[in-house]
This record gives sequence, structure tokens and C-alpha cells, in this order.
Amino acid sequence: MNASAFLKGGLKRPAMLVAALLLGRSALAARDPFSPPESVLCDALLPMPPPQLRGIIGRPTNYRAWLVTRSGSGKLWAAQSWPDAYWQLRDVTALGITLVAATPCSAPLSINLQGSLYETHSPVESPPAADAVAGNAIAGQPGAAFSGIR
Repeated sequence: MNASAFLKGGLKRPAMLVAALLLGRSALAARDPFSPPESVLCDALLPMPPPQLRGIIGRPTNYRAWLVTRSGSGKLWAAQSWPDAYWQLRDVTALGITLVAATPCSAPLSINLQGSLYETHSPVESPPAADAVAGNAIAGQPGAAFSGIR
């Protein structure tokens, strides 16, 4: 065996040894023996309440969610924004939103609007007048009730 063959074979082993040490050190450096496991950290964190969903406006390519935070302030938010420091608005659809917590301890939270997409709410109505109940109401008056044309 000549010197060049020895150097070639001898250099392969130290290079592999150095690579193994570097990779092993990075794996050891990733785990801190003095920090508690992630499950203990998640138990110690109190989940912050999510913002309240009050409505959704927009088109299928650009929905915005009206969210009210714990402080009581309301604002329109697009997807991928942070309404507060703890929750990220991941997705906005026509009927709901998906919130993701800033810490990896919580699963994504889906909040949906109640009711139908095409449902409309009428304003609060006052009780019908006595004339409307008796059938003597004039057409065009609020609360007028007609059973047919006379």
C-alpha cells in the first residue's frame, strides 16, 4: 500500500467521523435537558378565548370576517392575518372561519355562522294593531294583514 492510497482511505474515515459528530451535536443541541417537555408547557398555558365572529362579507376569492376581539374592538380581517397576538385567521369562507393558535398546543378552531347563506332577518316587529287583527287595516300600513282582495 503506497502513501497516496493510505491518504485517500485514511481521509474518508475522518471525514465521515467529523460529519457524524456534527450531525450528532446538532441533534443533541436541539434538545435542551433543562427545559420541560412540550406537553408540560402546553398544560401551563391557558388558552386565550378566540375573537367572536360577527359576520362575513366579500366574494368567493376575497372574503373578510368581522371579528370582535376580547378588548371589544371590531374590524374586518382577511385570511392569513392576526386579529390578536394569540390567534391567526387561517381561512375565511362564506359560512365560517378557521383560527389557528400561535402555540402548537391547540388544534385549529372552526367557527361557523348560524343559519343559511340566503337567510334574511326581518327587523323586530311591533305587535299588530287592533284594526289589523280585525281586518280593518288600510293597505300600506305596517302590520296590515289582508287575507285576499275584496
